[in-house]
Amino acid sequence: MKKTLSIVLSLALIFASTTIAFATTNNEQAGLLIGTTSSTVENDKALIDNTLNTYFGLQFKSVKDNKPNEVDQLKNVVEANLDSGRQVLNYETGKAKFLIASHDADNTVIENYSYKVVYSDLKLDNDHAIADINLNYKIKYNFMQDVDKEQDYHKISLIKEKGKWLIYDDVYTNEFKQAFGVGTDFNKLAINAKNDYDNFKQSNSNKTINNVNVNLITPNSVPGDYYVDYTSSLRQAAASYALEYSDDTGSTTSYSSYNNLLFNHYNPDDCQNFVSQCIWYGLGGRSSANKDLPMDAYWWGNVSSATNDWAGTSYFYSYVTNNHANNSYGVQGIDTQVSNVITGDYVYDTSGGGHAMFISNVIDSNGNGSTDWPEIYICAHTSNRNNHNLKALYGGISTPPSSFKFIKIVTFKWNNGD
Repeated sequence: MKKTLSIVLSLALIFASTTIAFATTNNEQAGLLIGTTSSTVENDKALIDNTLNTYFGLQFKSVKDNKPNEVDQLKNVVEANLDSGRQVLNYETGKAKFLIASHDADNTVIENYSYKVVYSDLKLDNDHAIADINLNYKIKYNFMQDVDKEQDYHKISLIKEKGKWLIYDDVYTNEFKQAFGVGTDFNKLAINAKNDYDNFKQSNSNKTINNVNVNLITPNSVPGDYYVDYTSSLRQAAASYALEYSDDTGSTTSYSSYNNLLFNHYNPDDCQNFVSQCIWYGLGGRSSANKDLPMDAYWWGNVSSATNDWAGTSYFYSYVTNNHANNSYGVQGIDTQVSNVITGDYVYDTSGGGHAMFISNVIDSNGNGSTDWPEIYICAHTSNRNNHNLKALYGGISTPPSSFKFIKIVTFKWNNGD
């Protein structure tokens, strides 16, 4: 009898803890559902789909239609009575209104867009749900001929109230959110958008580069000193390297499959390692094992390790700019403005932990002989980008984020020991 009772209790426990998994073709839906019937599951899936598509659709549509009041309808699908939900609502409505004002400032227009919510996982537990989704979207801006393609990874938490699923958290990261984090005063940015654009346009019209070292070899120079000019052909070599060893998935993981096997790769912070590789290759580097020039004692990387100056965003910035300021040995660069950067230079976002992006192309679309904000294309690691338009990557805003530095690589100085 005890044995029989034990078996019955064991079976009861097994059934009580059973989870029901579902999946659709192409891995667009997958999930674990606890304590639900199949009809309830399908109904909840449909309701959650509706909530998520309304949530993202309102954001895209309000910006395209240039209607800031339209995005206020997000309150109908976000549970703002919870702190996390209120944060989501404030951030996403503020962001949309800032984008609208910024687009107005320089006449940026979204001609059309499309998006798709692709589920990688969906978990339901009574009145709570967590949706891991990829948001794939395409936007056609008027400042570029190609369609901008993006993919963001979201972990969205929902709660069911009175038969309706509401969002109360949305965890995701991308380049825009790094530059404009939670707590950004989007209202202030929106109010100042036109004035900020006018000031940026005025300052960027000046192509003069101040304090660039020229004719550096003088009678007082150390014997054996020489410089490798970063010529257009070397810059193109660096760009070719960048295009070969990057992808455009938007992933924050650096994959060995697209990394040069001469170098280590660092997750989730491989951006500066990649930029250093591009500049190194452009200036003639070929063997990391031998630490070929232009590597030096402070700036080098290989398959197992790297210096801070090689792999750290703030360290590399200080390395190149201090080298130029002091005419020191190594790679030299200057902090400049948008109009002065070209293929082979790089962009440094100082926000958060820092992010470095290599300039793989500049298309002089208006023929003014100067680099403009909408004309810059970048390659990067973590997040992974391949010849991606920089303005589009940041929502088409009229001016670069205030956290940006544009670094012009000037030369490489060394001594041949003579």
